[in-house]
Amino acid sequence: MKKLLNFGFFLGIVLLAACEYETIIPDVPSPDVPVSFSTDLIPIFNKSCNGCHAAGGPKPDLTPANAYNSLVENNEFIPNNADQSILYLKCTPSGSMAPYINASELQLIKNWINQGGKNN
Repeated sequence: MKKLLNFGFFLGIVLLAACEYETIIPDVPSPDVPVSFSTDLIPIFNKSCNGCHAAGGPKPDLTPANAYNSLVENNEFIPNNADQSILYLKCTPSGSMAPYINASELQLIKNWINQGGKNN
């Protein structure tokens, strides 16, 4: 019985050692690729932000119908200057919204702001 337990333990170690984990890092969009507010940013807001940033919640209201105007009214971004924009800074790794945004989404936000922050 002891040999069987030892064999089972050994087999378990071998099987666990054979496991391979792959870290998937999302592709980071190039700054040269045009970013669309409606096509690229609204899905990020829908997935990561609208749970809190909706009508009646904390500003800005990031629901699809209100997101752009709310960002403008609350001075959340400076067109062509992501590094000084509240929206971008709050989503960076040291920002308060960092847990909700991945590197690819952060780069899309940065690219959109640096491309002029258009309502497109």
